[in-house]
Amino acid sequence: MGTVDAPDVYTRVPVDESQSSPEASSEELCGESSAHRRVSLAYIYVLCVASFGINVAWALEFATVTPFFESGLGATDFVSHAVWIVGPLSGLIVAPIVGALSDSCTSRFGRRRPFIVAGMVATVVGMLCFSSAREIAAWAFPPTTSANAHSLASLIIAMSAFCILDLAINTTMWPVRALQGDLLPPIEQHRVQSASVVLGSLGDLAANALIDSFDQPLTHIRFCYFVAALVYTCSVMVLLVIGREEPLDPDAAQTQNAPSNIFSYLRSIPGWLWRIGGTYALGFFTLFCAMPYASSWLGSSVLGGNPKAKKGSAAEATYEKGVKIYGKASLLRALVQIAFAAVYPFLLRFISPGKLMGVCFGTFGIFLAILSSTKSMEYGELIIVLLGFPGAAHFTLPTGLTVEYSDETNRGRHLGALNCFAVVPQLIDTTYTGWVSEKFGESAVMKIGAVWGILTGISGFLFMKVEG
Repeated sequence: MGTVDAPDVYTRVPVDESQSSPEASSEELCGESSAHRRVSLAYIYVLCVASFGINVAWALEFATVTPFFESGLGATDFVSHAVWIVGPLSGLIVAPIVGALSDSCTSRFGRRRPFIVAGMVATVVGMLCFSSAREIAAWAFPPTTSANAHSLASLIIAMSAFCILDLAINTTMWPVRALQGDLLPPIEQHRVQSASVVLGSLGDLAANALIDSFDQPLTHIRFCYFVAALVYTCSVMVLLVIGREEPLDPDAAQTQNAPSNIFSYLRSIPGWLWRIGGTYALGFFTLFCAMPYASSWLGSSVLGGNPKAKKGSAAEATYEKGVKIYGKASLLRALVQIAFAAVYPFLLRFISPGKLMGVCFGTFGIFLAILSSTKSMEYGELIIVLLGFPGAAHFTLPTGLTVEYSDETNRGRHLGALNCFAVVPQLIDTTYTGWVSEKFGESAVMKIGAVWGILTGISGFLFMKVEG
């Protein structure tokens, strides 16, 4: 058997773990009318509005976290890289549990919505506390506190808030995707992912336009995060109001409990999800070497700025210029993602999801390998723009296939499993990227990302198959 092409993908959905191989037809499992029912594109976009706010939060985080730790809080390169480990570590533990609990939740508000609300509130708290870490430390400690103690307190507060923020966004994002899958038939899942990327890319545009509106965005980080928190809350609320769930009947609820440990959870994953998740994991190795550190790479390695230079110095201004350029280039990257999202369901008529994933990541990996040591601002911007292709493919194709081949009784658990494939690479990347950056510079981290990109491309071509 070969890679699943779009016409076949639209006709199969498994119903449980024992029948999760997509050999059964949709007519057998969910009925002809259900599997092939079409809904309006407008309704799909309304359900996906939450992606706008979620991506505003992600884009602002990727653009500002590393520079804020380095320049705003005086953290070392190692710390500013290693801090990214806290979100994935907590996500590895919580995401599978949230997925399993949401599958069997019998709340009168629905399966997914209670978890979405909890994640939304925690995200807002994390954003506001992270951006106000210095102010919170100043309020909590008397003026006589030494500068070193104040800096350490600010750093601890920021790290704690960042942990809450990263975990909370994931806690919101995966139930959101599960809810979208619950409310729409299998045939619509790629259109859902397309709409999510279009709106998510518009969120990227909005976040980076906000960053670009300031000459020195790090000095206005509190305002930026306040606006992002407001947008995030409003967009998620749209889904909560419009995407009404039918509460799960307690008598019909699944008897399965949350997994007792991560290893027993992984053993329950069906083979087709391992194949999709493996490529998804490699993609995260690539993106997590590039996206969180790209703004710092532009400011330091490409332009030659220094995040630890004296305040007001030319070296500090050059570094901030790199952060600003990243914002501008990310606007174009978002346009690339929108264009890809608009055409990718059409492309699936001619190319399998795995091969499309392979083309996007393999091509980007080659370009990144060539240009990672550039000192040209234009080439640096080009890398950020090209990042839109693997980014869009990564956040549409694996999720679309996973949602499509799951049903309401296991969709949350399968998406939780997919999140495990996401956080493990992040954990591994953060253990070495800080050390590599300190020893060899940000360009070396980008070179490693290029290798991962090429490997992801190969995996997409060879292994990202639903049937095997």
